Amino acid sequence: MASKYTDTTAENCGIKEPPTEIVNSGTIEVLKDESCILEKKDTEPEPIIGVKSVPEPIIGVKSVPEPITEDVDSGTKEPPVKLSKRAKREKRWERNRNRQREKRREEKKRRNRNKREAGVKTRRTLMSDVMSSKINVAIDCTYNQLMNEREREGLAKQIKYCYSSNRSSPSPLQLHIFGYSNGVIDTLARSCPEHSSWDIYRHNGEITEVFSTNHITYLTADSSNLITELSTDRCYVIGGLLDHNRHKGACLERADKMGLSHGRLGLDEVVELSGRAVLAINHVFDILLRYSSCKDWKEAIISCLPPRKISSIRTADQSESEEKSQKD
Repeated sequence: MASKYTDTTAENCGIKEPPTEIVNSGTIEVLKDESCILEKKDTEPEPIIGVKSVPEPIIGVKSVPEPITEDVDSGTKEPPVKLSKRAKREKRWERNRNRQREKRREEKKRRNRNKREAGVKTRRTLMSDVMSSKINVAIDCTYNQLMNEREREGLAKQIKYCYSSNRSSPSPLQLHIFGYSNGVIDTLARSCPEHSSWDIYRHNGEITEVFSTNHITYLTADSSNLITELSTDRCYVIGGLLDHNRHKGACLERADKMGLSHGRLGLDEVVELSGRAVLAINHVFDILLRYSSCKDWKEAIISCLPPRKISSIRTADQSESEEKSQKD
């Protein structure tokens, strides 16, 4: 008796199946069989040469447009940027700057021409007029090796103050700078670029090469010689040294080494100083400049010293009593 689940396939009945023929035709794979033909597409199609693939847009994501840039080949430009009011004003000022500068220059020339016609001396005429003052004052800038960079910058600043005071004075002194090439010119070039147009005397050599040894007085607070007046046939030298009293007596030592006479200003006879008796270079120059016009040491010293340096002003009786005690 045959089973209910009898296998009636061709293999069990002893019949062989014909071989399956596989044909590859590009993107279609054909399977031939007696009972069916199956067609199957490849999952990865071959790319087409010359056509750039474009990615499909992602659903739900908003595309961001690329920024507009200047294309050199096509000649397209970026859209113009809108300037602010301040930028427009600065651009307009830059455009008219040269014209305004030329206008101011012409106006200054016209004023100076009117002053010359009226007989009024201009500031440049006063500075270059040798008859304005025959008193020579020099700043000795040969102490470059004793100062650091910060002190050299302070020296250049004080020289600038001296020139400014001399320029604004109705009777300017004859200002000399010795040792000009000894690092001073480099420091002045950084702190004051317009120093090349100053109306001063510049010397690279020693003081004795310009003035006679018998006509030079070196000013130093360490000297015991008191200067009572300024002579027009002498040159008064101020030591260009900013060392905060590290090299005490350096100016006096240099004066003795060069065989020069030395002296000090009568500060102790006029005021009582609070602190050291060493003054800045521009303060010493201002005192000499003031005395050359007023001929009064007390007025010159009190008006030129900063108030922080003056502890009290001496009276005439105090000065006389101190002079008597020193003589005794």
